[in-house]
Amino acid sequence: MNLSFSSAKDNNQTFSVDKHFIHSPYSPVKEAERFVSLLPSDAEYDVIILIEPGLSYTKQFLKQKYPNAKIGIIRLIPELSSYNSDWDFTINFENVDKLQNQLLSLFTEEQLLCSMLCDWLPSKNLFNTVNLQIWQAYKLVMEQCKTILITRQYFEKKWIINSCNYIKYLSEKTLLAPQNILHTGKPVLIAASGPSLNAVISKIPLFREKCFIICLSSAIKAFLSNNIIPDLILTTDGGYYAGQHLKALINTNNLLVAAPCEAFIQKQLLEKMNIIPCAYSDGVSNKLMEQSGIKPLILERNGTVSGTALKLALSITNNEIYFLGLDLAGNKANQHTEPNELELNNSIKDFRLNNKESRQTRSRYNSGSLEIYRDWFKNQKNLKNRVFRIIENQEELGEIENISFNDFEKKLLLEKSVSEEKIINNANFNAVNSNKSSNINNLITFINEYSQSDEWKKQIFPVDFISIKHAKTKEEKELLLQKLSEKNDKLIKKIGKILNGKTK
Repeated sequence: MNLSFSSAKDNNQTFSVDKHFIHSPYSPVKEAERFVSLLPSDAEYDVIILIEPGLSYTKQFLKQKYPNAKIGIIRLIPELSSYNSDWDFTINFENVDKLQNQLLSLFTEEQLLCSMLCDWLPSKNLFNTVNLQIWQAYKLVMEQCKTILITRQYFEKKWIINSCNYIKYLSEKTLLAPQNILHTGKPVLIAASGPSLNAVISKIPLFREKCFIICLSSAIKAFLSNNIIPDLILTTDGGYYAGQHLKALINTNNLLVAAPCEAFIQKQLLEKMNIIPCAYSDGVSNKLMEQSGIKPLILERNGTVSGTALKLALSITNNEIYFLGLDLAGNKANQHTEPNELELNNSIKDFRLNNKESRQTRSRYNSGSLEIYRDWFKNQKNLKNRVFRIIENQEELGEIENISFNDFEKKLLLEKSVSEEKIINNANFNAVNSNKSSNINNLITFINEYSQSDEWKKQIFPVDFISIKHAKTKEEKELLLQKLSEKNDKLIKKIGKILNGKTK
């Protein structure tokens, strides 16, 4: 690539690449101003991205037209890197996959859906093939963001309802004081519900006292069927079907459950279970917990409950951590250990033309999320010789080493007994709310005020919020605002009924 710099007729710098001018040889500043004047101004943009704009002439005009936007470039000419500091961000194009990851890591879904990608025509003509690849990558990212936002809007309302039920029922119980958070000197065993758990679950009682067991909710039925009582049950999913796993707890007593307020837990169980109040550090739900007077244990939000469990385990012990049933791979038969609450529910609907085998096959081939979860574990650092996965005949998850069950048993036999440990149990329950009815009243007042803010609407109704920003006329914007207001009022009314105790 041969770059040639020269002075334009107006004495500003211009240059060409392989004899193709990237800027006007007469007046590059006026060219940049004219370019920006032709860009749309009928919508709000959070991000403006230019594909190789050459020198930085367009930046000042873009900033004048879009003062609240982040303005950056996709750089195709590495020799111009000295101009990168003029922009809010710079993406050096290498390949399509990396570009997609860079966009998703730099910006939120909302920002990307309020972004504009622009061609600089001389660069487009010079790098036509690469330019097409960039547009294809951008369109794929936009489709992915739309899918994520639609999913979020569907679940955000459910998570808010879950949180209000959670807070309402927990405000009427004695809770765990924050000073009684978990800690143990023992190794921690995290039990997931992969099929590999079936082969070893009967052996767990042999070393039960040697480790602290965190049982994920999907594995609890298998544990109770084998008369194994875990130290802690962890559930995080806000969906109805994931909450079905907790049905196994209905006929049990004194089991300890850690759950963020967004998790779906049946009201019958909320009234009965010993719950460690938990929350994530982000989102509206965390603000509701703060306003309720409940002091939660902060969990790390993760796409899989196993990831949240790992971060929790790392925070409660300095000892080794072991995973059981963390298969993260499709299986020819059952996708989960048996018995499993969802499998029992699904088997009721099996019949000759839609039998168990065809259902399990669909499940196996539709589990694309497993690859995402595998990649997450592979990218975790500082786990070498600390975190292990008890499994054979599978590739290792980055720094998480695979070991056999026999090697696991040998490690536990070498483990010294831990006499001083701090583990929550029923005797540790203390009230943390001095005036529970007052806290609920304060929470209702807070929600009524906070629900009118853009922050609330953006979080709970992200699709509607983005649509308003894209409105091209004042009339269209007012109509969308009215529809959003109606949806919000309906949600607030439902929340009020829950917190006032008018529904069961």
